[in-house]
Amino acid sequence: IYMCLYFFLMIRRPPRSTLSSSSAASDVYKRQNKQWVNTQTTENPAFFDKCAVHQPEYLWIGCADARVPPDQLLGQAPGTVFVHRNIANMVQGIDVNLMSVLQYAVDVLKVKHIMVCGHYECGGVKAAMESSDHQSPLEDWLRSIRDVYRLYQGELDCIVDTRQRCSRQRWCSGTGCHLPRTQPSRTHSRRSTP
Repeated sequence: IYMCLYFFLMIRRPPRSTLSSSSAASDVYKRQNKQWVNTQTTENPAFFDKCAVHQPEYLWIGCADARVPPDQLLGQAPGTVFVHRNIANMVQGIDVNLMSVLQYAVDVLKVKHIMVCGHYECGGVKAAMESSDHQSPLEDWLRSIRDVYRLYQGELDCIVDTRQRCSRQRWCSGTGCHLPRTQPSRTHSRRSTP
């Protein structure tokens, strides 16, 4: 996380007054990471050796929303779920990042199951259903959800409650699945070839 934070600071070039608070946050994250490492190695000395093997059985394609941590939702330990996340858990054939993850998961990691999972109150779906321009690249990314909204607009606009409308939009679009709060769905087993 230290490198990501540093990269973020370099790109955004925040005003000098915020650099000291960003540096303090970076120090906190580094200290917390060291504590986490110490806890893991104390509780299980082979923790990092086991994680290095990295033989996940599952590929999770889900939303980038921080409230939806795949390992925790599935009750799995680190290293058991290979994860791809993006806004509104979109699966698009033109997304080179997703296609690369999918290819690597199937061909190299030999995952047995692929899960495409949505969640309630997805900000990406809600943003796609708004009439405001979110500007590129986000607006470009949301275009396919907007297209589905346009196709089902009559049905969706009859739903007065915004939360229910967004949940129905997620179902209509097929970009995810309408799930109980923590149960994954649409799990596809990889067929073995003779």
